[in-house]
Amino acid sequence: MHRGQIKPVVFTMPTDHPQEHQLLEQMVGMGINIIHVRKPGYGRRKLSEYLKKLSPAVRRVTVIHQHHSLCLKFGIKGIHLTHELRKSFFFGILPAMWLKTIKPNLQVSTGFHNLFDLTHNHKSLFSYVFISPVFDSISKAGHKSNISLRRLQDTMDKTKYEVYALGGVDPSKVIPLKEANLHGCALMGAVWENQDPIAVVEEVLKKCRARVHSSL
Repeated sequence: MHRGQIKPVVFTMPTDHPQEHQLLEQMVGMGINIIHVRKPGYGRRKLSEYLKKLSPAVRRVTVIHQHHSLCLKFGIKGIHLTHELRKSFFFGILPAMWLKTIKPNLQVSTGFHNLFDLTHNHKSLFSYVFISPVFDSISKAGHKSNISLRRLQDTMDKTKYEVYALGGVDPSKVIPLKEANLHGCALMGAVWENQDPIAVVEEVLKKCRARVHSSL
């Protein structure tokens, strides 16, 4: 039996969209409750300026990928640890644990690129994790998936993590991901490379809320 609904997440593009803040406000108003702000080229000051332009409502659902201590200043929902930070106790895990002692409701996420990691070396620090690329990437040319949905569904029966699919997700992929028993799906290229990002989010939200039964 399928779990029912899955949760959509929106990632920002690494580069800026001319209407990015306005669109994020609209998306949150529509029902998106996790926004991942990934801006690898931003220094601490530039990310701080970016976060200042977001309303408190959007900040409350925002997860930042760098300069993690800003979560304390801006009332941010969570932080994301990259592969490199996850592998470093002193530069990744320990600082995340310290931030959670100050902000106990802080969510911490990370990402994996193979199914093995979903069932081994489980860390309770992580509120949820991403598995990628589940489909061929939309925003990264040549970034192909090597993950079978059948094997992913089998892994979902064994993992202790809350798992979100990342990579190549567009509205047409939502139902297959629900059938594979994923907890959520993450959108990036399908949203920001479309002429009407809001229409894409609206379609994804509708499909995420619909109930289906597994056919895999």
